[in-house]
Amino acid sequence: MTTLAGPLDTMPVVDVESELPPQLLWLADKIDTVLGEGEHAVAVARWAARTAARMGLDGQAQLRTAAAARLHDIGKICIDGSLLAKPGRLTASEWEEMRRHPDEGARLIVELADRPDLAPLVAAHHERYDGAGYPRGLTGADIPIEARIISVCDAWATMRVDRPYARALGVTQAREELKSGRGTQFDPAAVDAFLDLVDEGAIDEPALLPGHGARQQANCGRWQRRAARQAEEDR
Repeated sequence: MTTLAGPLDTMPVVDVESELPPQLLWLADKIDTVLGEGEHAVAVARWAARTAARMGLDGQAQLRTAAAARLHDIGKICIDGSLLAKPGRLTASEWEEMRRHPDEGARLIVELADRPDLAPLVAAHHERYDGAGYPRGLTGADIPIEARIISVCDAWATMRVDRPYARALGVTQAREELKSGRGTQFDPAAVDAFLDLVDEGAIDEPALLPGHGARQQANCGRWQRRAARQAEEDR
């Protein structure tokens, strides 16, 4: 198994994409297009692979981490697009709707691909180390290590771009946010490994996270049918 992490290379994403079904990659890219997020999923997958390697995970675990990171947000295709773009606070009912997306993503992975190993990792990427996350309130080592890594990488990507509800943070501010969440929101070891990579320049930030453009409201069933058709065309 090839080691996936290497400074400023894209091999982790290339290796991962060769192993993932085209319909799931299409869905992941469509989500980023709909949300105006550039190549958010590609960046998170690359960073997750490097962080996993830095933490000493073996080659299979690195691949699994990167693959789940590449698909971590596909469940958002099943969420009302107006909620994803809402600039203010979500209501309680809207928040309940938003919290469905990890489980929806896991469901899509099971239904559209033979990768059940990735489903629990996608389902857990919004769990918190202290148990205050969702959808199941898992704590510490009960959260798969791959999901703990994805959580850190996803948070960095989120903080570094403009969002409907917040302006982008600079590197120093984003670093402080990760450090402040160390041991509460995030696995301390994952934070330390990720920030080491930031210091080394291995967390590259080219213009692939441009912030939000126009949003569209998505219908889950419609997108699933289109993904299946696209996969057939790609064969």
